[in-house]
Amino acid sequence: MNKAREQLAEMFLSCLQEERLPWNQPWVQKLPGFETHHNPITGTRYRGVNAAMLWAMSLEHQYPDPRWCTFKQAKNKDWHIKKGEKGTPIEFWCVYDTKERKKLTLREANEIVRQDPDREEDMRPCSSVYVVFNGTQIEGIPELPQTRHVAPEFTNALLEGFVGTYLSNEGIALIESSNAAYNFAEDIIKMPPKRTFLSELDYYDTLFHECAHSTGAEKRLDRGLQTEDKEKYAIEELRAEMAGAFLLSAAGAQVPESISANNRAYVQSWAENIKDAPNTLFQAIKDASTICDFVSARGELERLKAEHEAVPAATAQHYVPEIEIEL
Repeated sequence: MNKAREQLAEMFLSCLQEERLPWNQPWVQKLPGFETHHNPITGTRYRGVNAAMLWAMSLEHQYPDPRWCTFKQAKNKDWHIKKGEKGTPIEFWCVYDTKERKKLTLREANEIVRQDPDREEDMRPCSSVYVVFNGTQIEGIPELPQTRHVAPEFTNALLEGFVGTYLSNEGIALIESSNAAYNFAEDIIKMPPKRTFLSELDYYDTLFHECAHSTGAEKRLDRGLQTEDKEKYAIEELRAEMAGAFLLSAAGAQVPESISANNRAYVQSWAENIKDAPNTLFQAIKDASTICDFVSARGELERLKAEHEAVPAATAQHYVPEIEIEL
């Protein structure tokens, strides 16, 4: 493992052993969402493992800035890393041409292979580790532009429209039931009535979890989930739990402080295996990111967010629980 993956694995393993998950911390509205971390110099938006790493570090250190760059990039801009600050390792993948002995971008490698298919055997994937610093750790960097966020009173209306659009576009029926589940055979999601949840965010946290499962259907992302293998089932639960949190974050909602005891049990059941098979964790993170992208696109999240920013505050809908539940 490279340094970036080793650090991320250690952090996740520590959190799992302590019965707390980094994506399950009380969400602070001022912190950037999962998909917002980027390099202000190159314009690169971080994805996959790097996105998870930078998001987790932002939560841990309470960084309000979504911008990250290397020491050299900062120096070239005449910015300065604050004394005593430590960077965060990320990985960069490229292709190494064994014949020409040089690194290529994926696009360059594809073009060479397109022109000469026999050259495919010369191409080898390789990765490099870079250390980046958050904008909060840098002096001289331009002040972070004030971006508009969905106001708290609009969040519930946005989530309702987001999940409703996804279900409608995918033709997934939402059926009222006594428990929450996604039925692969019938392609339906079963959910208890909203009024039975302790909060509306708890409801959407659960619903997004089931939406994440629904992406595994053959006609969507096809993860082949109809299996009785307990390990595969546990990994799918981790994918869905992370993807649900990513989706809430992408929509500007506060991630609930707790997750279901059942899902925590699934995650912890294989936590010890992370040391021996760390790529299992990284693949789950990658899958969760892919799930988030798919649901966001099919749920037309960006369009809905833009529309909700323009809605007058007086039209916001507030959720009021209809019953009280004793635990």
